[in-house]
Amino acid sequence: MAELAVVRVSLQLAWSLLSNRLIKRLNTGVPSDEALRKLLLDKFQRLHEELNSLRRKELVAAVSFMENGYELFLKDPVEAKKEFTKARDAAQMAFGVVAETSDKLLATKILLASAMHEFDDKIDTAISLSLKYVSRLNSLPEIVDTCGTYLRKGVGSRFGAIGSGKKLELLKGLSEINRNVWEFVKRNDPEFDETKWPSVRCADRLLQPVFELLPLRDCQELTRDDSGLGTPVAMAVCGKKLFVSRSSPNNQSLDNANSVEVIDLDAEKVTMLAGHSAVILALVAVGDRVFSGSYDRSVLVWDALTLSLVQKLGEHDGAVRSMVTNTTMLFTAGSDKVIKCWDLATLGCVITLSGHMFPISLLTFQHHLFSYAPGEGIRVWNVKTWNVISTIPDLGNVTSIQCSIQSKLFVHCGSDVKVFNLGSSKEEATLKNVGKVSLRFPRRKIIGFSGDNMYVHDLQTSKCLLNQALKFEKSIEVSLMHFSYDLGMLFLGGTVKDSREGIVVCL
Repeated sequence: MAELAVVRVSLQLAWSLLSNRLIKRLNTGVPSDEALRKLLLDKFQRLHEELNSLRRKELVAAVSFMENGYELFLKDPVEAKKEFTKARDAAQMAFGVVAETSDKLLATKILLASAMHEFDDKIDTAISLSLKYVSRLNSLPEIVDTCGTYLRKGVGSRFGAIGSGKKLELLKGLSEINRNVWEFVKRNDPEFDETKWPSVRCADRLLQPVFELLPLRDCQELTRDDSGLGTPVAMAVCGKKLFVSRSSPNNQSLDNANSVEVIDLDAEKVTMLAGHSAVILALVAVGDRVFSGSYDRSVLVWDALTLSLVQKLGEHDGAVRSMVTNTTMLFTAGSDKVIKCWDLATLGCVITLSGHMFPISLLTFQHHLFSYAPGEGIRVWNVKTWNVISTIPDLGNVTSIQCSIQSKLFVHCGSDVKVFNLGSSKEEATLKNVGKVSLRFPRRKIIGFSGDNMYVHDLQTSKCLLNQALKFEKSIEVSLMHFSYDLGMLFLGGTVKDSREGIVVCL
């Protein structure tokens, strides 16, 4: 029944990254998988019936060839690739003859999934074909027209302009396809140049569907805390795993108290990593390792592949509140008012930076190291000489600091984001009413949340591009955001308003 995996994999865009795992599961004969077999078989049959009734014979053929390919996937990989080639040829023909753009989206999904399997041993070819198919899809007249409508509408009216029908589903499908191919390309070519992505050209504007259509995506609930472990405090992504820490529970004797929650985004499996004796305040991922800093003063190193504890680093003299990395160093800071600099290769402490008069709550890195202590302000450190090269006075109620490669510093204080020029250390602009939590987004954007209301600001023009309540299954108070550039996904942590349960969702 290996062919059943194609429905969930190829047609729902989990692609080849997920198919091998599902095929192996389905072939183990585990009784719990029987319901999955029946569900996927039923979906496959309905898809055939729908396409047949609409006389989509080319798409029917493409789906059938893919079905054959997955059936042969483990038995005869050579013959399986031949079937994927046939599926790609049939989908190529279908793309040219079907009239509905929704059918062209389906044909594109089959083209992409087939190419990824057919050329799994020639990854450059698979990437080149994937970008070619995405470029063709992104240039379809109806796609360009619908994206243009979305861009032209003003703040708060973009969703209304698209509506809840065909156009919305079209843009959701476009975003889904672009994001999945983005993930495939970034995974296999980490140095891929974002500027080469085939954007949608709308008159004098370029729209990058991976990022700019993110607000239109359906929100997916990953985990909800029904055991009293608290709300999400920190997040980090490593590969296809999301690492989450939660606030200290009222009852410290609860199972998994002060553990790192690991959500496998492929397997939809949750693992708890025990090791800290108090709430975990900071998480950061680099390579195949994840670092966790806790109120218990320690920093633990985890292997993201095996989910095992690698090492405990030397302790701070106070709670570890923030951590950040560059390519070679890990920086940790907290209540003891110092910054410890650790060599990622040896995991030894290289130097301890002192000078702050108050506990340090935030760190960030971009060419220089930035540290923030409430009541004192932001210090900018030269990591070659280890001295402070400039300071920015405390702005009050600072919840995050972020830096860009254009030498701009973004300081979130209250509900606003202040933009500083690092050359002069002077404020250049203020983005008003961004929300209680925010983060800098690719393509010069700032995303903010207040409750479940999402704001998008353009950093170049300082204009608000979007002010819209997202449609969650239940109303959520967003308190934490983490964006994975490689996955093209936004992860949100917060509480369900009516129950106060901690929850993690993604777009």
